Amino acid sequence: MPFLIILILMIVAAVYAERQIQLSERVAPRLNAVRDQISTVTDQVLDNVRSITESGLNSKTTEMLGQDFVEWVKVGLNDEPELQLWLLSLSPEGSRALAYQLALFCNDLNIELRWLNDHDLSQNPELESPVKAVVVMYCKACWKATQVQPELNQFRTYMDTLNSLARKENDQVGMQLLNKLADLKLIEPPTPEILLGTEKERREYIDASIRKAARTDRKAFDQVLEDVINT
Repeated sequence: MPFLIILILMIVAAVYAERQIQLSERVAPRLNAVRDQISTVTDQVLDNVRSITESGLNSKTTEMLGQDFVEWVKVGLNDEPELQLWLLSLSPEGSRALAYQLALFCNDLNIELRWLNDHDLSQNPELESPVKAVVVMYCKACWKATQVQPELNQFRTYMDTLNSLARKENDQVGMQLLNKLADLKLIEPPTPEILLGTEKERREYIDASIRKAARTDRKAFDQVLEDVINT
């Protein structure tokens, strides 16, 4: 779902905005790291929420959906204290966005999110348990994604750098990197056929060689790459 990426970015934006939050004495010490990640929502988040409501439910409906979801979280996730704390610490806009996207996800599985607050569902434990499990797993996936966003951003930058090295405008950097990698025996030197081949063949060789070196010895490769870029 394309919006899942937007939702994750929205929550991540909140994570970076505020780091100091008063901890409740009733919360176990191991929950402290969770609360440190919670913050207010930026203007970008508000813009995303507006786009969400325009694409489906109206603003009033999504607001009610978010409120109902929060009420359920307060009583329905006591057995998931860390997840409960994270969800309750989201801003109203964040809760609305998460509840809306969760509702879409549940609908695809023939589940209605409003059933969480429906007393009739509690009379059907054979359904209540799996429905709750679906909701919990979805929320945990979003929560987990927010926790690794810094690492994912670093990896995306790294991959973008690798992808750019074989481009024509980066010939000088790419060749410097290849020469140093060959000196370290991390790649095979280019054959005469490669050197005399077409531009497409040379670029394919550069790209394949760089990626092979990165897989062979990531630590050594990263050091060489840093040295070349900073030269």
